[in-house]
Amino acid sequence: MAYKAPDGPPPTYPQQAHYDAGPVDPRSQGYYGSPPPPNQYGSPAPYQQGYGPPPGGPYGPGPQYGGPYQQPPPMGYQQQPPMGYYDQRGGRGAGAGGGICAGIMSGLQTVRVNMVSQHGNEEFAQYPEPLIMPPKSGKHRQSFVILHGRGSNAKAFGPELLQTPIHDSSALVQDVFPDARFIFPTASKRRAQLFNRAIIGQWFDNGSLRKHIEKEEQLQYDGLRESSRYIHKLLEAEIVTVGAQNVLLWGLSQGCAISLISLLLWEGPKIAAVVGMCGWLPLRKRMEDAVYGLEEQFEEDNPFSDDNDPAATIESKYDIAAEYLCEELQLSFHEHSNAPPQIPIFLGHGTEDEKVPLGSGKEAADFCRLMDFVVEYREYEGLGHWYSPSMLADIVAFIWEKTSISASEPRMVEQEASTC
Repeated sequence: MAYKAPDGPPPTYPQQAHYDAGPVDPRSQGYYGSPPPPNQYGSPAPYQQGYGPPPGGPYGPGPQYGGPYQQPPPMGYQQQPPMGYYDQRGGRGAGAGGGICAGIMSGLQTVRVNMVSQHGNEEFAQYPEPLIMPPKSGKHRQSFVILHGRGSNAKAFGPELLQTPIHDSSALVQDVFPDARFIFPTASKRRAQLFNRAIIGQWFDNGSLRKHIEKEEQLQYDGLRESSRYIHKLLEAEIVTVGAQNVLLWGLSQGCAISLISLLLWEGPKIAAVVGMCGWLPLRKRMEDAVYGLEEQFEEDNPFSDDNDPAATIESKYDIAAEYLCEELQLSFHEHSNAPPQIPIFLGHGTEDEKVPLGSGKEAADFCRLMDFVVEYREYEGLGHWYSPSMLADIVAFIWEKTSISASEPRMVEQEASTC
């Protein structure tokens, strides 16, 4: 039976919130980003028009189409209602045109985009293609992989970061690193338990960061495992092009969190550095308990061991933490012979961060030091859950001083030291 569009005007939907967005800019739409993107054919996705997904796929009957779906949906089509689409009763898909959405969307899961990424294979097909900003100089010598926060995406996050001036100068990050290619990946769509299971872009799901609820930690596991493997693929692709010493991993908020997890799970060559802004370390307490618990057990089992005897010592704290993390995420573990703690880490945090507690940032830095990483941790007075020109200046100085990545005119970003 031929599909017939419903009568009446299409419904309107709330715009998607960017939970890790920066301060509201009165010249823009502030925290709320932009409507869902068009589909691969260049037109708005059908749910924006109030018609629901097109007929297709093994998703059960669609009475408005006159029977079961017969054909698969177009490749790349994500079948899901816009985030936050609820009526006053709290029912998804209610309201104008909602009868169609309710009939189709009940029981549906997020359909992963069926396309192959140039950085990986079908295993990572749920991650959209990264936004790539080519080197300003035209010479590709370095690669910066930079991850957005929860609820955002590459197009909303990347250009704004690159357009933010460094400290009091007019210089931008691309001016300082003209030979760097900037890769901005976008997280996959996942249900967010903290937001009534709304579907948003996030590297992993997580509960509240202000109170520890053990059962909520389990929410993170699938995303931590999948996203860290995807990020590893991105790093490996850039290493082939410019060499490991010229590849840097950088993230904001949840992007910082998955960067640190990816670092702990990294088994490749030493990359240049890891940079985190306003972030935290998932499963930190559990990894810390595993490290101290195994050390105490070793001392009890070996009361006469010689502390100066290398053969009598247990594996490194880093290996204990990484092995525990692999077990929790059901990943294979290989003892690290190519010591990743040699990779320098920069962590910056605003003292007025309203989303990720300042203490969580400090704890992440302390844990990384416990793992024998060289960590530079800085706080920024009065800064909320975002970055600032001063933070960017410190990051540029850190990259210039701690890595082999050369900056153009590094003196132009020198400034008074931030509060440590």
